[in-house]
Amino acid sequence: KFFKTRRRRSIELRMAFLASLWTGDFLIPTDLLLKYTPALFGPLASITHGVTTAYWPANVRMLLQPALEPDVGFDNVSPRLQISRLSQKSESFQRLHAAHCNQLESLPIFVAAMILGKYAGLEETRLSKLATLWIFLRNIYNVIYFIQGRTLSLIRTLVFMWSLCISCNIIREAASKLRQREED
Repeated sequence: KFFKTRRRRSIELRMAFLASLWTGDFLIPTDLLLKYTPALFGPLASITHGVTTAYWPANVRMLLQPALEPDVGFDNVSPRLQISRLSQKSESFQRLHAAHCNQLESLPIFVAAMILGKYAGLEETRLSKLATLWIFLRNIYNVIYFIQGRTLSLIRTLVFMWSLCISCNIIREAASKLRQREED
């Protein structure tokens, strides 16, 4: 088990490294999918949808709390201790909490990408489509995290990397456009 976990972490680290390189543009067919992606959310409005995506696993997790500890209900005095305790009792609770924590790690990069993209003057429709795709992927990520087995865990990692690539590539595009603006 130790080596399998270590091997998976090694793969995740390599994927994160590749996503941070310019090759991130070519790892995943984002531009191909943008033809079919609707521009549902504006760049800045998408931030609120990103927050909702980050917090829905926590909200579902909170619905489980009274069922797992009926005598306690919600412990607002020591919520983190309760989360730790309930994560030991319920795999579903633990997965929802882990999905929420991962969303909180991913959200700041997405927020920075949307703000920088808007500031740099990237094309609005493209930004909106990328935001829609990111929100869709992160919601898929949440569902996969909750229902995953061994096979789905690899798909979950790929969805995570794809969403990370989207955010990093927006930041790269914004940096390139701002650099061009400075040179002119």
